[in-house]
Amino acid sequence: MKQDRLTQIKHLLMQNQYINNNELAETFGVSIATIRRDLDRLESEGVIRRIYGGAELIDGTNQKRTTETIPLWTSRADSSQREKQAIAKKVAEKIPEACTVFIDNGTTVHEVAKLLTNRKDLTILTNSLRTALLLGSYPDLQIYCIGGIVKYDLLGTAGIIASEALAFFPSIDVCVLSSDGFIPSWGLRECSMETAMLKKTIVDRSKIVIAALDHTKFYANASAPICQTKQLTTVVTDPAAPPEDVKYLRDNGVEVIIAPLE
Repeated sequence: MKQDRLTQIKHLLMQNQYINNNELAETFGVSIATIRRDLDRLESEGVIRRIYGGAELIDGTNQKRTTETIPLWTSRADSSQREKQAIAKKVAEKIPEACTVFIDNGTTVHEVAKLLTNRKDLTILTNSLRTALLLGSYPDLQIYCIGGIVKYDLLGTAGIIASEALAFFPSIDVCVLSSDGFIPSWGLRECSMETAMLKKTIVDRSKIVIAALDHTKFYANASAPICQTKQLTTVVTDPAAPPEDVKYLRDNGVEVIIAPLE
């Protein structure tokens, strides 16, 4: 049955050039996790290329496309918006008063930043120009924007200069991270090596590491490593996260919070 499903997925790709994880799961009546394993198998065979939210056929017309193609900020912010807002609410509840917290430049984490405007005595480090602009006008918050090369797609900084700026903050109480992809048996990954390097430095300096990940990030394609799963304190996700992966994380000592959709 699995081999038949793989053959049918190949036919769909030849017809459409691109397939979506959610649509495949509905078509074949299986879980998202099963579809991701199928796509992993096809990618290992060199048939497809995994991209954000799905996969594309490798042929003469798209072989030249970057393997790191992901949607820009506007399209990412509009995707899974209810899930992101629900996740953000739970993440904000995990951030204590009077601490130093790092907020990265992901769309889900930006929703967290929106919920911190009424907080007191927080020192916030961020590589997001959007978050710095949002929170910088609140007198009860102390905001540090980490310098570095500006990534045009997310308006966030990254690279060696950004990583070196963190030398002034040898200890961070809490970091809140997003990622382009998450493989529970391995860890967080990013499409940009520069961004991954910065986030790795953040994780190494943080006492508590919170990953804010909607279900689309599970097994999404990204190659640059940020950290291993065992370095995560908490994963906050939505009800559509693969149940077997939620169990795996909990069995390996990672707190998992399922954010209910309102």
